[in-house]
Formats: sequence, C-alpha cells, structure tokens
Amino acid sequence: MRGMDASKLQNLLDWLMDGARSTPAPPAFLKETCERLIDCGIPLWRAAAFVTTLHPDTYGRAFIWRRGGEVVVQSADFDILDTPEFINSPVVIVQKSARELHYRMDDPDKIGRASCR
Repeated sequence: MRGMDASKLQNLLDWLMDGARSTPAPPAFLKETCERLIDCGIPLWRAAAFVTTLHPDTYGRAFIWRRGGEVVVQSADFDILDTPEFINSPVVIVQKSARELHYRMDDPDKIGRASCR
C-alpha cells in the first residue's frame, strides 16, 4: 500500500463539504468518491451505500461500487423486511446493535456467523 496523500485527502473533504457538485446523481457520487479515495492512497475494492426512501412502494435502494466497474443500483420493496437475508444481514445487525461486526471470510464453516464487539 502506498502512503496516503494528505493534500488529495483534503481536496476530497473540501469537495464533499462543498456538496460534491460535479456529480449529478447518487451513482456518480459514489463512484467519484471511491475513485478519489483510491487516488488518496486508500486501498478500496468495493463500497456500498444503502438509502431508505419515502416512496410508498420502495423501501430503499442499494448503490454498490466495485473497483473498475460502474455503480449498480438495486431497489427493494417493503417485503424485504421479512426475509431472513435482510433480518440476518450485516447491515441490519450493525444498525440494531450499534457495534462493529466481524466475519471470518477464510473459513467456510463460519461464513454467515458473525460476532459483534
């Protein structure tokens, strides 16, 4: 990993505080933010943002970025709230517990079993 560039990081912070005006839509905002983080020297391979909506039929949207690719946008309706995948997802566990979550990704027997700290 190369060292972090403090001046580029400050430029990123200034851009964010100014409203990230160069990005016309949420997918462009996530992509540019991630690319700027990489340019600062932060080793980033993927990122996601989850946003709930005020729409009566759409619970929320997920914006998923992977290095070298475009941002994928997924929508979910309110039925998702009752699914085991949602209830046991790391995002929901962290949101409800307000604690960091650790998964062992190198042990197939432990994938899906998380520990909170």
